[in-house]
Amino acid sequence: MYKKPDFGHVGKAFVSCRGSPNVCRKEWDDDNDHGTRCAGIADAIDNTEGVVGVSTEATLHAVKVLDKSGSGSFSDVADGIRWTADQGYDVGSMSLGGSSSSTVKDACQYACDKGVLLVAAAGNDGPCSDCVSYPVAYQEVIAVSATSCDDSPAGFSSTGREVELAGPARTSTRPSPGAATPSAARRWRVRTSPAPGAS
Repeated sequence: MYKKPDFGHVGKAFVSCRGSPNVCRKEWDDDNDHGTRCAGIADAIDNTEGVVGVSTEATLHAVKVLDKSGSGSFSDVADGIRWTADQGYDVGSMSLGGSSSSTVKDACQYACDKGVLLVAAAGNDGPCSDCVSYPVAYQEVIAVSATSCDDSPAGFSSTGREVELAGPARTSTRPSPGAATPSAARRWRVRTSPAPGAS
């Protein structure tokens, strides 16, 4: 049985967790499981249980903007992006998407102006071309599409000119929509960080 980790760090809920006390220990706990899976890909520690994340030394903070069914409002998504920026976090990783919203676009610009690297899934509308969803279609957000185990584009992944990175999201046994984003966020951060001692 999979046990959800208790990250023990600061989190924020713009939509409350709805579920049993086993699921909703904190208001920002994941009652949908998608955020937990993405967090595990990003930062699962090497403890002989499950998988090891791509960055085992990152500090994760849950920002809950979607409800149990994965739905939410533009204002909650925007509030989550702004909250992330106001905390001074380096990266905001989003595995969500929808239509364009000036409220969300303004929040992305706000976070970008405060130095937050925003990374988001291109979408799960594939196979298609020029079908990248928002907020990843905004220039302030790095668009990540998904690849299969042979590095070909995953059939479910959205593609388009906005896509800047692709990351593994499909194993030989099971597709994992949204899984490419945390993996690519870590790689991008490593590639764009200055060398030690550089100014």
